[in-house]
Amino acid sequence: MMLPWFTSAKRNDPASCLHRLALGFDWQKPPSAFRTCCIWTALLLWPFRFISETFQAFRKYGPGTRKICGLGFGRQLREIVRFGLMSNVPASVYYKFRLFSKANGDRANSFIHKDELSVLFTTLMSRLPSDRPLSDKQAFFEGGLEHGLPVVHAIAVFGPNGSQKWYTDAAGELPKCDLVLKPVDLLCGRGFQLWTFDEGAGNWRRGDRVLDEGAFLEYCFETAGERRHILQVRLRNHSLLAPVAVEGLCTIRTISFCRPGGEPELLMACLRMPTGSSHVDNFEAGGIAALIDLETGALGAAVAKDPTRGSFEHHPDTGAPIAGMKVPLFPEAVALTLRAHARDRWMPFVGWDVVITPAGPCLLEANPDWCVELAQIVSGVPLGETLYPEIYFEHLAAQEQASPSASPLPLSV
Repeated sequence: MMLPWFTSAKRNDPASCLHRLALGFDWQKPPSAFRTCCIWTALLLWPFRFISETFQAFRKYGPGTRKICGLGFGRQLREIVRFGLMSNVPASVYYKFRLFSKANGDRANSFIHKDELSVLFTTLMSRLPSDRPLSDKQAFFEGGLEHGLPVVHAIAVFGPNGSQKWYTDAAGELPKCDLVLKPVDLLCGRGFQLWTFDEGAGNWRRGDRVLDEGAFLEYCFETAGERRHILQVRLRNHSLLAPVAVEGLCTIRTISFCRPGGEPELLMACLRMPTGSSHVDNFEAGGIAALIDLETGALGAAVAKDPTRGSFEHHPDTGAPIAGMKVPLFPEAVALTLRAHARDRWMPFVGWDVVITPAGPCLLEANPDWCVELAQIVSGVPLGETLYPEIYFEHLAAQEQASPSASPLPLSV
């Protein structure tokens, strides 16, 4: 609910228009009993929700922020309340977007929150074709093959009721190497499983579990009992990325956009790196990420989603330099993502995951509903200050012109 005293309630800057659209409430609509009921319900529930979220975020991030940044608990709480009351900023967002720094705090209204982007994405996609060819890992792999794009090869896909589809000549036989099993429709590394191959014993191991080929195939069917899983060969990074990869896989996240009737362009790019014993580099799973200079391919300092971890000029586990390091084959990776987006120009925005392998760039996944927190935390630039609002409203306007009978959408910026 867009309460009337929020900063974005009456402003007409691009970010405020996005906030209002995301909250689905227009104060200039004629009053009604339903709207009045919604307003009073929101007014009554908002303080309780805000206090609960503040307590949880303060307990999680408050001590670390005080230690690293020297901000007292009193100042943190005062700022959380001020941003919450004036700009509808949840306490967790206050910490994740580092609004305790003056530079970020002055631009608090320009940051777009995770929940808001989910609504904005749904609104934008409501009149467009399904994004399944990109968001579903099986469909993405098959589409990549069809269009001659270098995509991470799949061995097989297992589904409910014992269904299976093999993409190798020797169906039913597993390659003798490390394998990755993961759901086709989950994000942020959820459900990821790495099985390492023991050449001497001829079996696969994950933790304390050891399976031979027959047992492993049976396990794949059991795991896919409720949702499809895709089986792939484990990838390795380019040798120049090995120092910042630990035991996992680094990926480049590029965000591309396409104006209505235009050609794909690049909005931003960053390199995601795993830390600790994790085999995935996802921000949500504790990985770190560094912004890539689009002109030079050089990295800035890396950051984590958790603000209390600070920033990293060097990798926290290997000590390898991050800031200033040049990403190998970065121009080729950018060209690959723009080429991939060109086959689906109707998609306004896509977040691509690209692996730089010893053989060159390879598309791992596509994310139509990409991580807004990664983009803003790593770059330090609010989404409301980028081209995102302009492109977003251009697509809404184009949809309105193409479907004049549909309900009008708020397009003013």
